[in-house]
Amino acid sequence: MADDRWHDRLHYIHAAARINRNYADRHGYRFKAFALDAAACKGTLPSPCKLRAVQQVLLGEPSTETVVFADSDAVFLDQSVSVGSFLHTHGVNLTTLLVLPTDCDHFVLNAGLQIWRKGGATTRLLAEWIARARNYTEFPWEQEAMKRWYRAQHAWLRSRRLLQLIPYGEASWHVGSCDGSQYRPARWLSHITGRWPHARFPLMNATLARLGMDPWGTPCDCAVGLKS
Repeated sequence: MADDRWHDRLHYIHAAARINRNYADRHGYRFKAFALDAAACKGTLPSPCKLRAVQQVLLGEPSTETVVFADSDAVFLDQSVSVGSFLHTHGVNLTTLLVLPTDCDHFVLNAGLQIWRKGGATTRLLAEWIARARNYTEFPWEQEAMKRWYRAQHAWLRSRRLLQLIPYGEASWHVGSCDGSQYRPARWLSHITGRWPHARFPLMNATLARLGMDPWGTPCDCAVGLKS
């Protein structure tokens, strides 16, 4: 997770952090949360801050081989499914470096959920995406940069196993459906995007209660700053 709103103790990001930290603890993963600022990101918020957070963990920590990045409005609902099991179920090649979900309508793909693996071309892939993201200062920022890159060179990205897309859906991740005004969650990692902001607190609070956690528990004080 990476956000600049940790100071708001009543913000939904604290509920998301508790849910996602519980998931990480259950599977023996390390949970990381970053407090963002434009100076450390060397650019506007949030682009390319999310990518710099990934870069700091995946490339800066020798023991880290895989990073799952989730936006602050995304939570692990089915906490029994490991990252490896999810990728295997959806036929992701073991050498693929980056996995993203497809997205609604013209967006094509979504950068709010990212699964990265360390490999020979990871450094160059991250650096190129960050460089492209600097050109976008309005929503959807780095997502637009990757969408245009994918549209122009999707065959090249796929053939070199740099990027693979997993479709969104109820049995998958991101969102359950793009149809209608009512949010339908995805089973594993559900992304409650700005299209359905009213669904964030209800789904997160229900998930906390299901996990036996107090929805009004202690806010997350776990966020650290990015290295400049």
